[in-house]
This record gives sequence, structure tokens and C-alpha cells, in this order.
Amino acid sequence: MPDKGDGLKLKIDAAFFQPERTYLDGRPHWADQVIAVEFKSHKTSLDPFDDRVDGKVDADAISRKKVRGQIIHYAEQIFRYQHRTALYMLLIIGRRFRFLRWDRSGTIVTRAADYFEQPDLLCKMLWRMSQLNEEQLGYDPSAIRIDRTDPDYLRMNTIALPVETDADHMERKLDDDMLDDAPVYRYVRDMFRRSLHPEWPRYRLEVKDTD
Repeated sequence: MPDKGDGLKLKIDAAFFQPERTYLDGRPHWADQVIAVEFKSHKTSLDPFDDRVDGKVDADAISRKKVRGQIIHYAEQIFRYQHRTALYMLLIIGRRFRFLRWDRSGTIVTRAADYFEQPDLLCKMLWRMSQLNEEQLGYDPSAIRIDRTDPDYLRMNTIALPVETDADHMERKLDDDMLDDAPVYRYVRDMFRRSLHPEWPRYRLEVKDTD
């Protein structure tokens, strides 16, 4: 079943998670996936990429394009939920597998390999990825995820509460004393409150001072 609050209702086959964030409810938990995993049957027509054509990786068959579009949606979904600079994905088609690295400019794809004939290759790739730190796995180091007990999490809840003195943005005649120097507009606070969905993660962004 899809995640709560996911209007797109997407669900990937599997994923790798951190030990402190594992689940048994059958939902994809896009906010917590470290490495996404998608399985397809052994049919070549379900491989979204083609190793046979020199200089051309994207396969043209309709079934291949459909699968490629599917995994693109999955990658976009993780970028939507998480602050990422990059994302790794494992795609398994029957006995063959590929690793993909996504970023905002596109994707890098490995050639397909048979894990039955080359089991050490898959094991070595997974072991190496298990040794990567969060930044190497593609997490944005300037975005720190905060949990429900963090003071900043509670501060966001407080800031979202309606305030009687918030300014109305509707067009009208204003006297000089009706607004402070830096007013908070009511629609801004309303939009901020709507952005605090209980099923979506919250982050603290660190912006370095270069002065």
C-alpha cells in the first residue's frame, strides 16, 4: 500500500533502510529509503536500458520506456520527500541487475550483470555501498532531519498557529500606522501551516555565513 498522505500513491518493490528506521507495514516510506530497489521479471523487454547499442543507453521499445518512466517517478518521489544531492537505486531484472545513480541532471547506469554467474559482483557492490557515509550516499549535508522531540520541530508547530496581528494581503487602502515595518502576512502563515503534513519529514537547513 502507498504511504499515508501520498497523493501519487506510488509504491516501489523494496528498499534499504537505516536500522533505526525499519518498518513492517508494507508501505514504501519514501522519507526513509536509503537505496531504492525495483524488481522486474526476466524478460528483456522489461529492461529500461540497452547495452547492445553503442552510445545509446535508453531503450526504445514501448515496454522498456514504460519501465524507465516508472523508475524515474520513483526517483523523483524520493527527491520530493528527502533533501538529496544524489540517489542510488538497484534494479533487478530476472537474474540480471543494474545499479543506477540519480541526480538533478540525470542518471548513470551500469551495464547489466548476471548475479547467478557473477554473485561476487553484486555482493561487492552492496558491501561497498554499506561502507558509504550519508553524504556519499547522496544526502544533502546542509539539511538535518529533525524528529518530533526536537525543539525546532515544536517551534515549527508554534509558528504555524494563527496570530491575530498577521496582515491581510488583500488589496485595500492602508493608513501609515496599520502595518509594522516587517509584517507577517496571514496567507504566508496559512501556507506554512498546510506544509506541515504529519506524514512528511521536517528538516533544519544550515546556511553557512561566508563573511
